[in-house]
Amino acid sequence: MWKESIRSSRGNEAQFWWKLSGVQRSEPRYLGCYDYLRIAGAFLAACKAAPMRFERTAMLTAGLALLAAGWFCWKVQRLEAQVVRLSRSPDPIAPNALPAATNLESRLKKLEAASPRLGEIMSGIQAHFGKLYFAGQARNWDLARFERGEVEEGLEAVSALRPQENGVNLSGIVGAFQQTQLVALKDAIEMKDRTMFRQAYQDSMQMCNTCHRSTGRPFISIMIPTNPPVANQRWESEYPQ
Repeated sequence: MWKESIRSSRGNEAQFWWKLSGVQRSEPRYLGCYDYLRIAGAFLAACKAAPMRFERTAMLTAGLALLAAGWFCWKVQRLEAQVVRLSRSPDPIAPNALPAATNLESRLKKLEAASPRLGEIMSGIQAHFGKLYFAGQARNWDLARFERGEVEEGLEAVSALRPQENGVNLSGIVGAFQQTQLVALKDAIEMKDRTMFRQAYQDSMQMCNTCHRSTGRPFISIMIPTNPPVANQRWESEYPQ
């Protein structure tokens, strides 16, 4: 029987040991620890009956199969332990998400509390609006351009902090003011036309007072300034324009 098996497997000893172990090599799967144990058992059982020239090969192959089976078993146990641990542990993202959202909300509340009030912003706009008038009167168009930009920045802050005031769409009013009156002031400044500037300034004041009335503050009425808002600033330009 051994002679027939050896003759049939001559030139391909590996195929002989696969047949001896009973594990089909053509199976569409990877060998697991139990397959290696079967191979090792078959090889150990055949060691006593095998000829001398196959005995050493069978012993070595059986040892390697045992090592492979042990390694596969250890790997499977590790994977099973990880699956159990992951299934029992809570979601690591959920606990961190709540504190992050809470911290963000807390920071937003602090920033909102520290931000200037609407009246403070409007007082700053009023000061720059007065400076704008005296800069235009003095034909200091560089200064007028700068003060107009400060007015626009202040209005953008108002729109961001108070988009609505007393049920009125304050953000919409600010947007309309930017697209009409601020554009007219810009055109007058770029053309360096003082008459055109005065008319644009007058129209801007009327729109400001309309906004005050619509938000429930008719007692705030803006007029042409008679005195400079600051006493320590030169309105005339020192450089030719």
